[in-house]
Amino acid sequence: MLPLEVIRLAAKNYAVPERTLVERGGYGLEARNVAMALVWERCALSLREIGQLFGGIDYSAVAQRIRRINKANPAALRKARREMSNV
Repeated sequence: MLPLEVIRLAAKNYAVPERTLVERGGYGLEARNVAMALVWERCALSLREIGQLFGGIDYSAVAQRIRRINKANPAALRKARREMSNV
């Protein structure tokens, strides 16, 4: 799956514009964190590449957001994975 497809599906599932997910900022936005985690899992991009895709954030911030969504809201991530597997 391509990174932009993952972003598109996350935006659709959370009813937010795609640009909201990829613009710099968006601290704490669950949809963005879920999208980052799924891009990491499914698209074989480095943390640095994912950071560039999501508005030029640092790779360590990407890693932190992925850890945060895995720990704080694993149910949201499981739901997003299920929805992606249905596509």
